[in-house]
Amino acid sequence: MIPFDLGWSSFTPTPFTFDPPTGITFNGPVRSNPITVAGIVNPVTISVTGGAYSINGGAYTSTAGTVQSGDVVIAQVVTAGSPVTQSCASLDIGGVTRQFCATTPTASTGNAKKIILELIDD
Repeated sequence: MIPFDLGWSSFTPTPFTFDPPTGITFNGPVRSNPITVAGIVNPVTISVTGGAYSINGGAYTSTAGTVQSGDVVIAQVVTAGSPVTQSCASLDIGGVTRQFCATTPTASTGNAKKIILELIDD
């Protein structure tokens, strides 16, 4: 008889973390750093609340699915249109849940700035 382990280690992935996002804009998608699923032998469920995720560079989805060891996952949230507003996605992989959050800046930047040039004909 060959021993076969169906313990929790087969179904519980190694904990993962998300880095704080940078370059946050208003009303736009913000993506997490990629995390690699590890520590499991069997495929496990993946689900998200408040955002979306991508597996191995595929399309972003909010529908539950499955991942296996070695899959690369990126979480995504869409930021608010208001200053200093936090948007979060809770990503669950095989029972290990982490939040990915992005907070909009205090004031509109970048595209909202306008330069007015006055042209004078001689």
